[in-house]
Amino acid sequence: MAMIGTPEHHRYPHHSFFYTFDMPPIRWGETVEQSIDDVYSGINHFQVSVMGNDQSDAPVIGVCLLQARTGYVYSPIEQLEAIKVPLLEDGIKWEGREEEMFAKLRKAVAEHTTSAAKL
Repeated sequence: MAMIGTPEHHRYPHHSFFYTFDMPPIRWGETVEQSIDDVYSGINHFQVSVMGNDQSDAPVIGVCLLQARTGYVYSPIEQLEAIKVPLLEDGIKWEGREEEMFAKLRKAVAEHTTSAAKL
């Protein structure tokens, strides 16, 4: 996870990464493609987006797994375990609803950042 820090403050920037696994062996000169349906389903590929908060020095982040339609808020001052945030109901297609899902997680991160600041 990325963190930007100075001797006085720290902050967690937003960033994303993708992971692809169980790909077939690729030989020189070959092209291997993964269907977009596999990408959307999470089969052999998933995306993780890490969302910082808008306040310096607040140890609260959100993590979004689009294919799982689920986010998590990590706020260790409030509790050690991640707080699960359902972003869409199971079975609902998430393609095209990424901004809605990110907005829901951003709201949860902001709420927990405010709660942690009061402790």
